[in-house]
Amino acid sequence: MLPSAPFTFELLRRRLLQAASQRVCNGDFTERGLARLIDVSQPHLHNILKGRKSLSPEIGDALLLGLSLSLLDLLTPAELGLALLDHQPAPSFSRLVPVLNGRLGPDDPFPDWRSISQWFRASSSLLTHARRPALVECAPDPENTLFPPPSFALLDHDDSARLHASPSSWFALRWRGA
Repeated sequence: MLPSAPFTFELLRRRLLQAASQRVCNGDFTERGLARLIDVSQPHLHNILKGRKSLSPEIGDALLLGLSLSLLDLLTPAELGLALLDHQPAPSFSRLVPVLNGRLGPDDPFPDWRSISQWFRASSSLLTHARRPALVECAPDPENTLFPPPSFALLDHDDSARLHASPSSWFALRWRGA
């Protein structure tokens, strides 16, 4: 689904104020406690949250810090995904592939697909069959010298990858978290 409006400072400002108001309504903070945290008076914060006073960049930064948010947290996952896709070079040349935190191996927990350490640009020709690819470091395995460290595995998290198994492929199985 495409975002209904372009990314603007106004959109981010509104979402930051919504996030702050929601955290106050949920009881995570009181207005007074949040105001103390960001070093403004409670009436001033109240007026900002109600839209009677404008949000300065300094107070916006303080709110982000106080709420433990970044500007990226104010965007939906769909908006972030579309922004990444919009800024990739033409798909015929390369794609961005996430590099997952953790290692793939017998004594390590299975890497979390939501925990990305960095992005790697890979040739699209290497990823022709991968729909949801990710790279992960292979942990040393004393019983297998086929993959000497440091080696990386390209995983595909798409269901069709496991439903249409190829005899020339290797498979990583997650079983009971490992």
